[in-house]
Amino acid sequence: MIKLVASKKLSPDKEMGIKGFIVRAEIIKSRSNFAGISCELVFDQVNGFDNILSNFLLLKANKMINGGGKSYYVDGYEETKFAQSTYRQTYLDDENFAAHVDEVVRDLLEASIPTPEKYGAEVDLDGENKRAFEGFKKTEKLIEVEYDGFEGIYWEHPTSGDVYDSDGEVVEFD
Repeated sequence: MIKLVASKKLSPDKEMGIKGFIVRAEIIKSRSNFAGISCELVFDQVNGFDNILSNFLLLKANKMINGGGKSYYVDGYEETKFAQSTYRQTYLDDENFAAHVDEVVRDLLEASIPTPEKYGAEVDLDGENKRAFEGFKKTEKLIEVEYDGFEGIYWEHPTSGDVYDSDGEVVEFD
């Protein structure tokens, strides 16, 4: 389940130069991901959700936008300056700038995907169970388990009951 909550209003003469609002999208229930993960999206009342401006918010939240006023710039591409209200047009007009932004955004999004390995999991391919899973607040060791009729080594999180295969993917047994 995803919850969308409208937050800050945007007006054409301020902020991003559009009439709309910022929407917080939050995963509130998921069988395959952590609940509580959220992101901010820009909703333009004329055109709908705006990917370019939503990516701008992602860059800004990750401190990849620097400068101020009419001299904002994206880390790694300091030669192109823009005002917050002209960012969208700058992105559309400058192919090299857009390519750089797309690469940085892709890297940020890939880095934000939660996996057991990112929370302290350790895979030992020699068969010895050294895997540990670190949740948001504490570290707990995964327990190696076997299932009749299913080949392979699996690990179960003692608190959540989630079961992971050797690739760190969540698996479900009926």
